[in-house]
Amino acid sequence: MNWTSASPLGDILSTDGQPILSSERVILDMLSMRYTYREMGVVLKVNERTVARRVEELMARLDAKSLFTLGVRAAKRNWI
Repeated sequence: MNWTSASPLGDILSTDGQPILSSERVILDMLSMRYTYREMGVVLKVNERTVARRVEELMARLDAKSLFTLGVRAAKRNWI
């Protein structure tokens, strides 16, 4: 194993080298399965508003104006 290219536990590197946290990956996976923010909050044991904020952060990070665009850009990075 080459430790110089290893990523921290909980992070996943995409094809463009940007890391995604495992918690972000879970949110993207749930979005792809059509979970509501409320349902995600129950599963993740966080408030619905916290889920919305995390989705907004992901959208800003990928410059996505819609959930569809977020999914497309996440898929292009192999995040989902």
